[in-house]
Amino acid sequence: MSRLLVKSGSGIRTLTLNRPERLNALDTPLFEDLVDALETAATDEAVRVVVLTGAGKAFCAGGDLATMEDGAGDLESGMRKQRASVLLRDMAKPTIAAVNGPASGAGMSLALACDFRIMSERARFVPGYSAVGLPGDFGASYTLPRLIGPERALRMFLLNEAVSAEEALALGLVGQVVAGDELDAAVGGLAGRLASCSPEAVARTKATFRAAERASLIDVLELEARGMIDLAGTDEFRRRLAAFLDRGSARR
Repeated sequence: MSRLLVKSGSGIRTLTLNRPERLNALDTPLFEDLVDALETAATDEAVRVVVLTGAGKAFCAGGDLATMEDGAGDLESGMRKQRASVLLRDMAKPTIAAVNGPASGAGMSLALACDFRIMSERARFVPGYSAVGLPGDFGASYTLPRLIGPERALRMFLLNEAVSAEEALALGLVGQVVAGDELDAAVGGLAGRLASCSPEAVARTKATFRAAERASLIDVLELEARGMIDLAGTDEFRRRLAAFLDRGSARR
């Protein structure tokens, strides 16, 4: 049985962590499959949106602790695994975490690395790391404070505080919470809308937003200006502009 299910259609690539008997805990083969699949999706022009979810009743229970009795490996292998978070966050395509159930440890971190998160009302986030004496990985110490503030994030991590779907929505950790049987439709609706966007505009927008996290205002203004100038000269822009103006004329 494949540890990672890959499904494509209408420009949407869905990656499903598929170890339901282990609550989709991430062992080394699954890590490798996930990174490979994300690298492929990032460069495949037919893919416009990437969705990450889990099989069964969990999103992901984090790293498979049963495989870590001899340690966490070396730095090179660790950084290779964590490339999954880099790809989810920085690829030039929107990424969506469809959080269908509990997301713990690295599972929570991977969800936070995505651009968008839609959560089942029965799901929850659990840091998990401090319970086994670990500091955290897959970028949560970068993404979580930016989403909910440093003090709240540190409290979550150190005290291993679980966050329900309703709390996650109130905190701004997710953009939408739905009933479990409505998750696929909600994710499909968002993914479809994103897939209909101009790929070039999406890529530029994501790149500018990421750069804005560490750049000065003047640098961001220049990035924005370059993006506007470059894309306003494309056939894609002219086609979309003509359609927009036609709709405006029809309303008058």
